[in-house]
Amino acid sequence: MTARRPVRRLPGGWFSVAGTVDWVLASIGQAVLLWMLPWPMMLIGRFGSARTRHAVERGWARSAARVLRLRIEVRGLDAVDATRRYLVLPLHEGLADPLVLFRMPMPLRFVARDELRSWPVVGPYLRMTGQLMAADGNRMPARALLRTARHAVQRGESIVVFPQGSVLGIEVGFRPGALRLAQALELPVLPVVISGTHRVWEHPFSPLLRFGQRVTATILPTVEVAGLDRRQLAATMLHLERTMKEQALGPSHVAPRHYRPDRDGTWDDYAFVIDPAFDAVSAALPHRVRRQADVVTLSRAP
Repeated sequence: MTARRPVRRLPGGWFSVAGTVDWVLASIGQAVLLWMLPWPMMLIGRFGSARTRHAVERGWARSAARVLRLRIEVRGLDAVDATRRYLVLPLHEGLADPLVLFRMPMPLRFVARDELRSWPVVGPYLRMTGQLMAADGNRMPARALLRTARHAVQRGESIVVFPQGSVLGIEVGFRPGALRLAQALELPVLPVVISGTHRVWEHPFSPLLRFGQRVTATILPTVEVAGLDRRQLAATMLHLERTMKEQALGPSHVAPRHYRPDRDGTWDDYAFVIDPAFDAVSAALPHRVRRQADVVTLSRAP
């Protein structure tokens, strides 16, 4: 019988790892990748071009993936036109998702939840690099967000919006704000199905950091939303959600994270809805289940 490796916290308390060797490697990686490199990257983000910033971010992401020994497989990357701008729509698996998304061949600007401003290093990085902050996905696009996003697109950047707005699990439903933003910015939607990153770092459920995880990503064909009315936009959102989740649950993908309220909590102060396609979670949280009428109503919001 193999003895279980002890779990040890890294300095700062954000991460924990199993085993002494991984603790040493993770401590060095944390010091270099999270405490040292982000500061010059912030200066590049503030004063450099979008493409320079993106090149540095891609290098940082590849270095982090090597330290974590990630096995990342991205399918459909050859179909992405590096000269075009997109509204990138990824499934939100975990906080390691950017390590996959930075493999895309164009500058990216992320829409992030406003509470990330208070995180050490991450908050200053978001501000210095001009990432787009949203207080609540159901109010997107607000005027300030739309104005900043439009400026980023004019600079040649694509916009990344996580339609679930949560890393709880695949059962969390899409919000209509992402497609409304794509329509307002006159951008095609580029769906990206990611699974497996939830096992890399389990925050906020656990500080555990795992090495050597397999991650799969599939880039689906673009979807045009220009000219769609509110009902067509809502139908497109539901079709995208169904297609992307079927891909994530298919045999070619690493199993996605599943939300279990009895294990993960109900997060009563956090705004999210449950995709009615998932019966078990819908039955456990009936007041959270998204109704068709809710989608149409939200798609009409100004």
